[in-house]
Amino acid sequence: MPDSFANKDILAALCTFEADGKSADLPKSIFLHKKAWFIKKGARGFFSSLKIPGTQLRSILPIFMAPQETVALKSQADALQGNEDMTRLRAFYLSQKQCVKVVSAKGDIGERTRIENTLRKKVENLRTIRLPHIKHIDEKQDYIYIVEEMVEGRQFRFSKDAEKFIEQGIPQLLNTYKALAVEEVRVSSCFPPSLAEDFEALFPGQYNDFANEVRDILSGASVTLSGTCHGDLLPSNLGIQGDDLYFFDWEKSFEGPLLKDMLRLVFKKPKKTDNIAHAVLKEFGKKFGVSFPDILNFFTVYTAWSMLQKPSAASSKNELWQRVAVQYR
Repeated sequence: MPDSFANKDILAALCTFEADGKSADLPKSIFLHKKAWFIKKGARGFFSSLKIPGTQLRSILPIFMAPQETVALKSQADALQGNEDMTRLRAFYLSQKQCVKVVSAKGDIGERTRIENTLRKKVENLRTIRLPHIKHIDEKQDYIYIVEEMVEGRQFRFSKDAEKFIEQGIPQLLNTYKALAVEEVRVSSCFPPSLAEDFEALFPGQYNDFANEVRDILSGASVTLSGTCHGDLLPSNLGIQGDDLYFFDWEKSFEGPLLKDMLRLVFKKPKKTDNIAHAVLKEFGKKFGVSFPDILNFFTVYTAWSMLQKPSAASSKNELWQRVAVQYR
């Protein structure tokens, strides 16, 4: 096994978990390895990998065109995906239609995983949102093992799936937020106290009217709703299986403003998400009875905050705000 792996133990832990209770010694399989992926060598491995949620041809093809390393593992998985430091690993088994997630039980990542598992089971029991079913959770020695349903499909694409998110995703999220309970909070409490000053310092002489509006909102009494959020609403955490939209990975869940959760997807591609932005703001107001001035105020301040997070995309984000905000004035 190459010495470049930051954590070889997690691979061994997966193999041990697979072999548990089996008397026969499992054979080794050859996996191609590049960055976070381990995919079985050969045509079968290539075509199987394209059925794994979150994968795209452009991310899989380079592994087969110019593989960096090969690894022999006693694993029956069709593919493995780790994070950068290999403290978290997913193994995908297409014939069984399941995924095994292996996570270090130590420190913050172990604690976050336990919190995520508790939330996932709670959300699943609500039946308000579509997510993979957790079949079994086990904690042995230094690792936590989560066996869950594998959703065969593809990653969410703005060009193809925006209407699906509007029709399915937004209602599912709003129903889940409501079922988990919400509370009213000041918009100013949802952002750093220095947001207005930081914005003006980073964009001196630019967006003056917008900056003044942000400052006025933060000094006012505008309100929004806070509750349990998914925490990482990005295309990589949204899967499409047939006509159904699924939500993956709740490990970054947090208690905070609900619109901040939903708007993350909107601002991922600000040139392509006007329809999603309109739907989020409109449906949020209808579901919770929040006034449109308050909704627009949050959207305005969030735009400024998002511009600060990625100044290179500030112009396109501000233009999105202008196109959407004009509809509510």
